[in-house]
Amino acid sequence: IAVLVRLLFSIFIGLIVSHPLVLFLFYEPINKQIEEQSLKARETSLESYQAEVKEIEDRYNSQIQAKERVVECKNRQIDIEQHSSEVKEVKLQDGSSCNQFSSGKAGCKNSESTCQRLKNEVKAEKIELEEIKAKKQQEISDLISNYNSSKTVNQTSYDYLTRTAALEQLMSKNGHVSRAVIIIITAFIILDSLLIIFKVSTPIGAYEDKKEALLSSFNLLQDADVNITREYANGAYKDLSKTKLEDD
Repeated sequence: IAVLVRLLFSIFIGLIVSHPLVLFLFYEPINKQIEEQSLKARETSLESYQAEVKEIEDRYNSQIQAKERVVECKNRQIDIEQHSSEVKEVKLQDGSSCNQFSSGKAGCKNSESTCQRLKNEVKAEKIELEEIKAKKQQEISDLISNYNSSKTVNQTSYDYLTRTAALEQLMSKNGHVSRAVIIIITAFIILDSLLIIFKVSTPIGAYEDKKEALLSSFNLLQDADVNITREYANGAYKDLSKTKLEDD
């Protein structure tokens, strides 16, 4: 069990150590992948923004055109009633007919209230028309502001998580990259596990004997170094004492 735990721990350490090295070895391809993904995200965001702007313009333009048609119809009605004794048909500049004003008596010559009523209606329609245009402009302005804010927030990032995700995308797209990454990680795991593998593969006691021999050799060298240092110090002390006696 102890050996298995050590082996699993060595594999874990190999994975941790090898991953930053893999990111470093594939530095340029990873950066290129990140830039491609960032470009695609910006293009998608731009397409979405343009589609939303078009939807707003289409929605409000239909309302604006309807209001402008009503205003033009009523202005033509006022003009005809001011100069004709009877209204047969109200025609616009484009040749279309205002069906809601296609018949009736001229009211401006017979009653000032009819013209005033039409003028008030035209004024009210124009106010509504300007409100619609203002709403349209406000929605487009808000959309532009949100789009610019999203561009600022979604700047290209090269942090650890982004680079890891880009590496995974490279591995899924390119088999050579995937095989190279697997080989590098496997090599690190094997290298980190060699000590455990060596201990398991050797006969019982051989590993401990070798370790004890190495420790003994190290202790002997350390003792020898201490003895040499002590002898050197004693010799230096004797020389110093002899020199002092001669001076006295």
